[in-house]
Amino acid sequence: MAVRDRVRRIAEYPGLRAALEAEALDEARQLGAFVDPEVDLDLALRRVDACRALGWFHWYRHLALRHGVDQGDLDKAVRLLTFCFVAGQVDLPTDLLPRIMLQPEAVFAIDCMTTSGAPALQTRVITAMRHTLRATDDDHPTRSVYLRFLAEALLERFRTEGRRSDLDTAVRSFRAALHAATHGADDAVLLLGLAAALLERHTLTGGGSDLDGAVDCLRSACAAAPPEDPLGTEAATGLVAVLLQRFRNTLRRADLDAAAKTLDDMMLRDADADADADADDSDSDSDSDSNPVHTLQLLEIGTAFSTLFEHTRRLEDLDRGADFLDRFVRAAPDDNSDRALCLGMLALMSRDRYHVTHEPGDLDRWIEKARTAVRTVEGGSADHATFVGELGVAHQSRFDLKGLPDDLDEAVRYTQTAVDLTPDAGADRAGHLTNLAATLHTRFTHQGLPKDLDRAVDCLREALVSAPREGDERATTLSNLSGALLDRFHQFKADKDMDEAVTVGRAAVDNAPHGHPHRAAAQANLAMVLTTRFDVSRRRDDLDQAVRLSSASAAGFAPGHPDRPASLCDWGTALGMRFRHFGDPSDLDEAIGCFRKAIESTGGDVNRCAAAWSNLGIALRSRAERTSNTADLDEAISLFRTAEQGVRATDHQRVLFQTNRAGALMQRYERTNDPADRQQAVVAMQEAAKAPSGSPSMRIAAATRAAALLADSSAGSAADMAVLAVELLPQVAPRQLARGDRQRALGSLSGLASFAASLVLADDRAPEATRGRRALQLLEMGRAVLLSQALDIRGDLTELRRRDRALADRFVRLRSRLDLPSGPSPEPAHYPTTHPGQPRGAGEHHRPRLAHALADTLDEIRRLDGFESFAIAPAVGELLDQARRGPVVVFNIGERGGHALMVTSGGVDTLPLPELTADTTVRKAAEFRIAVQSITDGTDGGLPTDPHGTMRDVLDWLWTAAAGPVLDALGLHCRPAGSADWPRVWWVPGGLLGLLPLHAAGQYSARSGHTHRCTVLDRVVSSYTPTVRALAHARRRTPDRSASGRALVVAMPTTPGLPADGRLDHVDGEVAVLRRHLPDVTLLREPDGTTPGGLGVARPATPTKAAVLDRLPDCSIAHFACHGESDTADPAHSRLVLHDHRSDPFTVASLDAVHLDRAELAYLSACHTAASDADQLLDEAIHLTSAFQLAGFRHVVGTLWPINDRIATLVADTFYTHLRTGTGRLNTGRSALALHLAVRAIRDGDDLSAQTDRAARPYLWAAYLHAGA
Repeated sequence: MAVRDRVRRIAEYPGLRAALEAEALDEARQLGAFVDPEVDLDLALRRVDACRALGWFHWYRHLALRHGVDQGDLDKAVRLLTFCFVAGQVDLPTDLLPRIMLQPEAVFAIDCMTTSGAPALQTRVITAMRHTLRATDDDHPTRSVYLRFLAEALLERFRTEGRRSDLDTAVRSFRAALHAATHGADDAVLLLGLAAALLERHTLTGGGSDLDGAVDCLRSACAAAPPEDPLGTEAATGLVAVLLQRFRNTLRRADLDAAAKTLDDMMLRDADADADADADDSDSDSDSDSNPVHTLQLLEIGTAFSTLFEHTRRLEDLDRGADFLDRFVRAAPDDNSDRALCLGMLALMSRDRYHVTHEPGDLDRWIEKARTAVRTVEGGSADHATFVGELGVAHQSRFDLKGLPDDLDEAVRYTQTAVDLTPDAGADRAGHLTNLAATLHTRFTHQGLPKDLDRAVDCLREALVSAPREGDERATTLSNLSGALLDRFHQFKADKDMDEAVTVGRAAVDNAPHGHPHRAAAQANLAMVLTTRFDVSRRRDDLDQAVRLSSASAAGFAPGHPDRPASLCDWGTALGMRFRHFGDPSDLDEAIGCFRKAIESTGGDVNRCAAAWSNLGIALRSRAERTSNTADLDEAISLFRTAEQGVRATDHQRVLFQTNRAGALMQRYERTNDPADRQQAVVAMQEAAKAPSGSPSMRIAAATRAAALLADSSAGSAADMAVLAVELLPQVAPRQLARGDRQRALGSLSGLASFAASLVLADDRAPEATRGRRALQLLEMGRAVLLSQALDIRGDLTELRRRDRALADRFVRLRSRLDLPSGPSPEPAHYPTTHPGQPRGAGEHHRPRLAHALADTLDEIRRLDGFESFAIAPAVGELLDQARRGPVVVFNIGERGGHALMVTSGGVDTLPLPELTADTTVRKAAEFRIAVQSITDGTDGGLPTDPHGTMRDVLDWLWTAAAGPVLDALGLHCRPAGSADWPRVWWVPGGLLGLLPLHAAGQYSARSGHTHRCTVLDRVVSSYTPTVRALAHARRRTPDRSASGRALVVAMPTTPGLPADGRLDHVDGEVAVLRRHLPDVTLLREPDGTTPGGLGVARPATPTKAAVLDRLPDCSIAHFACHGESDTADPAHSRLVLHDHRSDPFTVASLDAVHLDRAELAYLSACHTAASDADQLLDEAIHLTSAFQLAGFRHVVGTLWPINDRIATLVADTFYTHLRTGTGRLNTGRSALALHLAVRAIRDGDDLSAQTDRAARPYLWAAYLHAGA
């Protein structure tokens, strides 16, 4: 190529003459026609080497020609070499580069290479610009352009490769470009570029100066570019974004205000431009936000103002934020994903506004916006669940304001739906569970449904598992759980709830950040838990901790904080409790001060903390007791009344306030004898007793107190209150509680049923027969409550299985799980234990859920045709049916005398027993117990007569006061003529009378041998039953009375771990007797190294608890010859003492889960098996005899006190002898008669010489009794 060679020659041999030779121009023309960009640009780019040669030729020719003649060659050189640059050539004439870089094609190429994301191309621009700048004078007017190109290329290469040096050089280049610029419209471009570079460096380093510099640049850019110029819009848009970014870093209000004003100005210009462009389509009331960036910035600014409000709590900030979000909703397309989010934010902001203003209108707007968000957001999304939950919270707030039950139910429904829509564990589900727990807890406090409280506890436990978070959120959840457990303790008095409330409350405090209001709230909550535990345990340390915690809590809330009044109130409560128990007057004075400060903190608004008024009343009442200051007592009564008025009728606190007022009124009545005070107290207690939101125990206390006050003046009203108390009794001990907790709850209400029955019998509004039936119902309902609960679900399931086997199986499965003994379980799945500070779960956590599931299953069964009365207590008519085989006598003892309810097939006859008073019965039972103990121990017990004489005296009184009048009234005056004609009576003694042997009552001072003795044994065959219903259970089926099934015999001639090995010398003799009488014996015998003859077994199995429970289902008869123990602290721990009694005792409770279908007779030849020595639980009849009855045995032989080992063998031999029919087969249906005859034989000394008997020593024979059918 001639031109290329010529150019090479010029370059190699300095001198430009070759460019001016005549043939040179011809060569150039020929090549130019071949690669002329004006003719074919693509061809020229493909033949870039030819363009390069031709461009260099014209550049050399330009240099060779004199000035003025060279312009054409210069223009051609620039044109040709520009295309070389566009094609990637950078080795170009340095002096020509400034001209080339300004060519439109070069500018376009520079922009393309800069923004290509390819470092090689970006480097090409950077290299070219650096060469160009070296060829450009510092004061050249276009220098700023080349600096801008360099800066932009460096910035983009930084964004591609991340080299800090590129970013720093870009910043310097932009600054240099600005310095070199002529300060025209191009300044805006440079300022925008510098702002971008500074923002990148701020992002990289966090330097605040770079962010400030970016703000300054964008402000200058806005000033440099005309508002209508797109650069001006870009600058203003960027300024809004950067101001928002700086606001998020500093929360500087001026930045947010400036951003808002800048956006408003832009959007106003946009609206004006739209109006000018198309006046017909204008809408002055809308944000015509065609710019989607501006629309999004409405959302960002609205969100920023919401953030600012969280720190300032200024409604102005909240309202400005809501205005921007409203504009975003109007401007954004319906399908904009952020639009739905914005609707939810507007709902949250409405919530925040309501929490500041407490205006009903704000609350209604909150609900309206939450509904809009729910309707707008796509169902199934996380946002949808969030807004559904928010709607639930809004409804709860409206309930708090207006008290409409529908709002509360809606709150539960929506928060439950939010949980259901969020199945996966995580923070979202945890939040929804927490909200659901709050609504359920609220509903419980107003409607008193334990199921709601149990569900709230479960939700909070799951929330802790679903998102085991740290810090204040976790602390709040833990504290809420502690509070719910505390409320459940108040409801049911379950120790496990109290213990867990303390553990969880401590974890809440540990998780809450120091100085945060959540820590103060957690401290206040734990203080109340500890105060309550002290009220039960009397541990001083609990109360001192409560005082310290509540003091710290009050200090942790700033003045004006909404939780400060309650915290002060908690502090005062702990101080007041400490005064009442330890008597330091300074505690009382400080408590009064706390309560007054709490009231002052509410601004006198009792609705904010009604407890402060009530607790101040309690403190003043305490001071009135100490000082006799009438003014304090008067103020206390007024404060209690104000507290009542400060809560809704459905609030559970109202019951407490009413009972507090009633107590204060009675205190004043005792001073003034003003009947108005007494009457007001009675009315307050009646109202409290009838309030469904109150805890059952508190309502029972109010009803009982009201009944006692009304007893002398209004028997009918007193009876109504007492009846209500008994009807509430089962609610204090629901199935969801462990046995021990239920026993404690019932023990605190011992004697309630008798008290109510006495009042009903004294109520002359009804005929005597009606009163008797009603009293019977009350005694059935209020005695042996635990046994009745068990009987509820122990019925025959044959018909249910025929109808719905799956339903029957579910019922049995739930029943069985609830019957399992209490105790710690493995880690429950719903409660974490690996998190620091997290309490371990207890084995009873599952009980509430199981109890509710069982209740739901029972409801489902009762909806089946023909099963409407399934597992429901029998009506009176069904109870009367149990008297067809003989009268059932139910005793009731009152302060002024007792009654016998004689249940016959004709009805219930009431027999007054004036000598059977409560005081006398207590005294006689104590004398009898001491006499028994002294005989057992071989001492005189400090009695005035010999112990046997004391026992005879008590039996004489028992005959005179109770049994004799009853038998006379029944027409049972003498011994029957024939042995087969013995009449039967079933005794239901109840309470203390159950400690005495009614079946042995009689006058034993006369010599034996009289034909018509005044004794029960000589007139009737006696049986016992805890309740008439229990008797019906024993008669639930009619098996073959000639039972010849297998018998289980458990023999303990020695007992490991007892003194002298607990040797019973006559046990093997008793076993030998049993093997003669029982055809098929399975023997369990304690190994003692001997193999006594006559047992028929070489190596009997060891009598462990497991071995006995394993064999009971296969036996119709079970006979135990061993030691027995009655537990005075907890009758459920009373036991038969077997081989493994120390490690796995065979207790009353261990029989709870036993359900036997073939059981007939349990013979408990052991001590104390029918005795319950826990005085507070005598009405419950908790002993081994009743436990075997519940397990399924129709007949049980038990004992009331320790029995003689040798006599036990004689009784057993005689009993089984009389159990046989004329055909020689055993008939367990004769059990009561057989025991009656056996006891009479021992008493009358049939085994002794003539004219000798044991009548004077009832200790030896009167302990034996028959229970059951």
